[in-house]
Amino acid sequence: MTEADQLDLAISQLMRILIVDERRLFSDLGAATYNPLDVETLTYLWRQPGSTAKEIGLFLGVQATTMQSAIDRLQRRELLQRDHTALKGRSVALILTEAGETFCHRMHTHNLQNCEQMLSALAKADRPGFVRNIAAIAAKMAT
Repeated sequence: MTEADQLDLAISQLMRILIVDERRLFSDLGAATYNPLDVETLTYLWRQPGSTAKEIGLFLGVQATTMQSAIDRLQRRELLQRDHTALKGRSVALILTEAGETFCHRMHTHNLQNCEQMLSALAKADRPGFVRNIAAIAAKMAT
């Protein structure tokens, strides 16, 4: 088995574990129907408050109509709101509601716990190198 085959197998296994774990978290949050675009939109706004639909759509690589559908859906769920007082040109800024902030904080805490569990599989001395390597891979894949 090649290194690429081994990596593919390990990533597939890790993704399955994390997807099942994420479904459990959504169930705990009382929201079993979040799709990846919803989660990524909320996460982006958590990190970049006041962003516009266009900015989020460009970052996530989705069409404007798809982005508007996600924003409408999240606004109906009272997780984000349009801030008409914070215009960016003719675009309306988006911000998380208190419920959206809580959702993102719980997701972040949950993700950090998963990262701690992953790192615990390695010797303490190997962890910084692993984190550097994963960051380098992520940066390369993002280009």
